[in-house]
Amino acid sequence: MRDSWPPVPAVAPRRSFAPEMTAAAMFWYVLGCIAMGGMYLAKVPCKKAMQEAGLGTMTSAERVWYVLGCIPFGAFYLAKLPVLKALTEVAGPG
Repeated sequence: MRDSWPPVPAVAPRRSFAPEMTAAAMFWYVLGCIAMGGMYLAKVPCKKAMQEAGLGTMTSAERVWYVLGCIPFGAFYLAKLPVLKALTEVAGPG
């Protein structure tokens, strides 16, 4: 059997996930946080889903806001579910 050149890995190498925000994205995020903390509070259910998927951790303040956001009809819990579902689909089976 002849070896191919360059060698092809059996499994694609896994890239590290370290996104960065552009200056414009950071500007709009800060502007959104000024308006009653809207952007910050929108991020909390996503971070909870990422924590449950093993992709990160939450600060103590985020944990408090998550609990407070779950009190009115489970709003943050319901907001977390689509993100958690998407993360499990990206990770693949098993």
